[in-house]
Amino acid sequence: MAAKKKAGEAKERRREHGLFPSSDVDVDTALQLFDWSHYRFARSTEALPPELIARVLAALVKQRKGPAVLFLQTAVDERDLQPTWRAAVNALKGFQSDYAWGSKEKRRVLEGAAKNARLLAATQAATVGSDKVPDAYLAVLALDGGDASLDALMPHFDRALKDPSRLDALEKVARFASKSSPGLAALLARVETELQQRKEGAPSLQLARRLGFTDGPRFRIDLGVSALGDSEVALQLRVDSASPHDFTLWVMKKPFTPGPRTILKGQVVEEDSLGLGPCTVEQLPDYLARAQAKLKVRWYTKQPRASYLKGKRLEAFLAWLLAPSETRRR
Repeated sequence: MAAKKKAGEAKERRREHGLFPSSDVDVDTALQLFDWSHYRFARSTEALPPELIARVLAALVKQRKGPAVLFLQTAVDERDLQPTWRAAVNALKGFQSDYAWGSKEKRRVLEGAAKNARLLAATQAATVGSDKVPDAYLAVLALDGGDASLDALMPHFDRALKDPSRLDALEKVARFASKSSPGLAALLARVETELQQRKEGAPSLQLARRLGFTDGPRFRIDLGVSALGDSEVALQLRVDSASPHDFTLWVMKKPFTPGPRTILKGQVVEEDSLGLGPCTVEQLPDYLARAQAKLKVRWYTKQPRASYLKGKRLEAFLAWLLAPSETRRR
C-alpha cells in the first residue's frame, strides 16, 4: 500500500512539471502542454496512438498559430502517423532543449533535423510562413545551406536589414553555416557589417563616451536600486550597447511578482500598468525623477547593486542618472 501511494505521489509530481505518460494525455492536455513548453509537449505526446495524433494535430492547426504548428503540419505524414509524429515532436524537443548554443549536443540535434528530408522541409515551411522563428530553425537551414533553405532564410535577412534588432539571431547561426554555400556566406558577412554599425551607433555607447563612462567599444551596466515611501518600489536598469534594445528598464511595485510594473525595452513599452510611458536612454534621469514623484517614493541611492561598471565611473553614472531625483526630493 505504501509503495503504491509513493508511486502515485511521484506520478503526481511529474504531472505538476508537465511530464505526463502518453496514455494520460488527451487533446486538451496536449494543447496546454504545447502552450507551456514544446519540450514537455514532446515528452508527453511522442507515444500517442494514431487516432489521437490526428485529433491533436487537427486541434493545433485550428486553435494555435506559429512556426511550431507549421512545422508539425509539414513534418507529419497522415499515412505514417506514429513514426513521423515521433520524429517531429522530438525535433521540437531538441530545438527547445537546454543544450548550450555552441555545444556539440546542440549541433548534433540541429544536424539531425538538417539531414532528415522531411524535418528539413518542415523547417523550411515554418520559416517561410512565419515572421519570426526560433533561432534553432534558422540554424537548421544554415547547416543545410541548400537553395531551398537559402530561399527560406532570405525574407528574414531582408527584415533584419530593415529592423536591426533582428540581426543578433542571424549572427548566432553563423557558426552553423554550411561551408559549401557561398551565397549564405555573403549574407552572413553583410549581417556582421550591419551588426557592427548598429553597435557602434548605439545611443547608449555614444552617451557613455560623451559623458566619460567608457572609452571602449562597448558600454554596459546592470543596476538595481530600491525605493521607499508610500509603497515599496524596485528599479532594475540594464544598459548594453551591444544589445538590440540598447537598454531595458523595469520599475516594479510590491508585490513584485506579479504586481504593477513598467517594462521598457529601448523605446518599446512592453508593459506599463504604472503609467510611466516611454523614454530614450538620454531621458532616463528625468524619467526616473518623474517616476519617483508619481509613485511617491524616493530612490535609495546609498547601496545600489551594480555590475560591469565600478569605481569612479560608477559614481559618475549614478550621479548622472539620479541627480534629477535628488533635486526633486529637496
